[in-house]
Amino acid sequence: HPAGMKKSDIEQINNLQMKLISASLQPQLGLKGSATYQSDVVQLDVNLPNVEIPSPSKDQYKIALEINQVLYDGGLSKYRKHLEDVQYQLNDQQIDVELYQLRNQVEDTYFKGLIFLENRLIIKQTREVVNDRIIAVQSAVENGTLMSSDLQELKVEMIELEMTINQLNSTLNAVYQILSLLMGESVHGRDFQLPVIVQPDSISLNRPEIEVFELTQQQLTAASDIKKVETRPNVIAFGQLGYGKPGLNMLNNEFDTYYLVGLSLSWKLWDGQQSQKERQILQIRANMIEKNEEAFRQQQQLRIATIQAEVDKLEKEIVRKEEIVRLHEKMLT
Repeated sequence: HPAGMKKSDIEQINNLQMKLISASLQPQLGLKGSATYQSDVVQLDVNLPNVEIPSPSKDQYKIALEINQVLYDGGLSKYRKHLEDVQYQLNDQQIDVELYQLRNQVEDTYFKGLIFLENRLIIKQTREVVNDRIIAVQSAVENGTLMSSDLQELKVEMIELEMTINQLNSTLNAVYQILSLLMGESVHGRDFQLPVIVQPDSISLNRPEIEVFELTQQQLTAASDIKKVETRPNVIAFGQLGYGKPGLNMLNNEFDTYYLVGLSLSWKLWDGQQSQKERQILQIRANMIEKNEEAFRQQQQLRIATIQAEVDKLEKEIVRKEEIVRLHEKMLT
C-alpha cells in the first residue's frame, strides 16, 4: 500500500538529515573576492626629511580562501540529532496510524462480505425449501385439496428470494472490488473464512494514536531543549589565505599574499526573553497535546463500552433468531 511504502522515504530523509547535522561540524571551505574603488584613503600628513610615506591606492582588489571550523556549539548538534530522531519516530508512527485505519477499513469490508455470504446461503436454503413447498402445493392444487392462491403466494415468495439473491450477488461483487483495491491484489472468487475469535477477559486500549501523542510530547520537549541550547556560546576557529592589493600592509601598493588565523566567540547574552517565551509556547502546546490524549482515551473507552454492549445484544439476538429460523422451517414443511 502507498502508505506503507512511505516508511522507506522517511527513513531516507532521516539519514540525510543526520548527515546534514554532522556536516555542520565539519570544516567549511569557501572562496571570497572583491574589487572596490573608494573616494578617499588614509593618508599621513607628516613631512620627514628623506622619508616618503606612500598612500594606499583608491582601487583595491582581494581574493581569499577561507576555512571555518566549529570547535564548540554548546551541544546544539547533539540536540538537533535527538530532535530529528524523535521526528523520524513520529513520522513513522503516523504512517502506522494510516495503516491501522486501512486495516479497520479492510476488516469492516471483509466482515460485511462475510455477512452477505451468510445471508445469501440462508436465502438459498430458504429458496430450496420454498421450491419443495411449491412442488408439494402444486400437486395439492391439482388434486383439489388446496387453492391456486396458495401456490401463487409461494411463487411470489420465490421471485422475491431470487431478487434478494441477485442483489446480494451485486453487493458481493462490490465487496470483492473494494477489497482488491485496498489490498493491492485480486481477491475475486476467494472464500471468506470466519476467523476464530477469542473473547478477552478485558479490552485494553492499544491504539497507535497513543504513541503519536507520546512522541509529539517528546518532540516538543526536544524543541524546547534546542531553544535553551541556542543561548550558549559558540567558538569557531577560522583561517584565511589571500592575495590582493594591498595585502595586510596598507602602505604597500603592490599585490601581495597574506594569511591570518584566529578564533571567534559568539554568545547571545540577552535576547529580550525571546527564547524563554518560545519555550513557554512549546510548553502550552505540550499541555494541549496532553489534553487531546486524555480526550482521545476517553472517546475510545466510550467506544469500547458501546461495542461491548452491542456484542452482548447481538449474542442474545442470535439465540432468538436461531429459534425463529427453526420455527419458520417447521411452518414451511
